[in-house]
Amino acid sequence: MSSPNPIRTIALNNAAVAKDFKPKYTLPYIRSRPVSVIISCVDPRADPKDFWAIEPHGVPGVIRNAGGRAVDALRTLEVLSALGTGLESVAVVHHSTCGVGEHGIDDEYVREKVKERRKGGEDGSGDVDGRRFETFKHQSVEESVKEDMRLLLAHPLFPEGLMVLGYVLDDETGVTTEVFLE
Repeated sequence: MSSPNPIRTIALNNAAVAKDFKPKYTLPYIRSRPVSVIISCVDPRADPKDFWAIEPHGVPGVIRNAGGRAVDALRTLEVLSALGTGLESVAVVHHSTCGVGEHGIDDEYVREKVKERRKGGEDGSGDVDGRRFETFKHQSVEESVKEDMRLLLAHPLFPEGLMVLGYVLDDETGVTTEVFLE
């Protein structure tokens, strides 16, 4: 017998939560405010609600993806820039022992694993040979934060004066250190 699916297991909590559910924010409230967003890694050790003590569904918004990479957050940030009074600030947070960072895997490893596991085997569609997965094993965590900050600041669809902040989370101590562009 296989073990229960973890997502289905936690989804069962919804019945208890829904009984006393009260929305924290209304759409008019959200539309009346500037948008601030944190981009962070999907790794459970790098959750902004833990290291900055924010509410899990509060303001600012949180975008989480593998490595906390800005390139993967661009579409969402573009949409969010149309909400409220516009995109005001973005914080990029990478963490010290990220699995796609200098202590983890690189793009080539990801390519090989995707090829092994994809539908259709070697003849399947969706060639990955030339694809970038935005791992940053080749650079320090500070340099990856700076790379993402520069990407956001140069994006032509974001407003002039967008505040882009960068941080490195030490995932063993919980301390974040701000990173600055030269």
